[in-house]
Amino acid sequence: MYLLNTTTLQLEEFIADPPSYAILSHTWEDEEVLFKDIHDLDKASLKKGFNKVQRCCQLAKSEGYQYAWVDTCCIDKSSSAELSEAINSMFTYYMKSDVCYVYLDKDFPNVVSNGLSANEIQSTRWVTRGWTLQELIAPTDVCFYDMRWRFCGTRDDLLQPLTDATKVDMQELDEAMSRHESRRNAMREFSIAQRMSWVSRRQTTRPEDIAYCLFGLFDIHMPPLYGEGAEKAFLRLQEEIIKKSTDLSILSFNPNTPPDGALASSPALFSPCQNIRRSRFTAVAPFKLTSGGLRVKLPLIQSGESKDAWRTCIAILPNCVYSENDSTAANFKVDNIMGISLYSYTMNPDIWYRHHDQWKVDHDGTFVPNILVARSELQNATLHKIYIR
Repeated sequence: MYLLNTTTLQLEEFIADPPSYAILSHTWEDEEVLFKDIHDLDKASLKKGFNKVQRCCQLAKSEGYQYAWVDTCCIDKSSSAELSEAINSMFTYYMKSDVCYVYLDKDFPNVVSNGLSANEIQSTRWVTRGWTLQELIAPTDVCFYDMRWRFCGTRDDLLQPLTDATKVDMQELDEAMSRHESRRNAMREFSIAQRMSWVSRRQTTRPEDIAYCLFGLFDIHMPPLYGEGAEKAFLRLQEEIIKKSTDLSILSFNPNTPPDGALASSPALFSPCQNIRRSRFTAVAPFKLTSGGLRVKLPLIQSGESKDAWRTCIAILPNCVYSENDSTAANFKVDNIMGISLYSYTMNPDIWYRHHDQWKVDHDGTFVPNILVARSELQNATLHKIYIR
């Protein structure tokens, strides 16, 4: 790991156990100072991005930190091995920092007297980018600054505006963090679908990064393959998640029309899923992606009329619950178990395909699940081992 000396602005390498450091969260702009630039400060200082690096180091030094980490110049992107290590370690870098400085690309002259509103946060590029999601969540201490380096508040100060701007319930997140030694472990309190919903409206410059920026949120390690495309990268990520989790909320996304597979092609399909909770008290058999489709054992209830050539059913996701309350099991409504609509052809009764009608628009314009199953209905279901394509 390379760190910037906050006095000399020179890089120093630490193989293991780096010293205390501050870390920068920001969005890339024109003329950023890169790894190859920082070795020549005279040339680096001519680039627009130098002021951001310099001010970050000055702030860190004023707060007693000898070192700082800035992604633009602390990662040697010419080395594919180092880039892969950095991408897989990014959540850890932010989690192990002493403090994270969030640099917002807007001028907020009234922030001292008025504070920072959700609309002001929402007006920044920082809230729209994929990589900055984990930079909000992973650090223990987060401080926000505007483009003139005015202090705008801490993450704790801005819990409600951040919740409104990011659609991540910061209070719920804080409570989960307080129950775990590791912020990474606290992520497990949130369903796969919830975590996917947090990034569903964000973008990345490189298409594949919309999957790679989620490695830390799901504790996944896999090689980045730039050039594979966003969809393949996201499918690979979901395959790795399935190997480690039996959380069926990974199936609760809103499919394309027509649906194009058992798994989602993009995190954008999880945008309605912020209230999908995982019930940790319901055991579910492991499921696996195979050449024949997603092999899973689920309770099925026949729905509608079976035709000569095909039939429909509701597949119940027994550990997947819809609740607008927080993620504690005590608040779950027992009648709000998620279900998904499937159909199969009678010639292949074990192979099922998804319908696209997973979600509907409620009277207030919000998305709500189209199929919610009462726990009492489970007695009418039959457990089947099926393949979903």
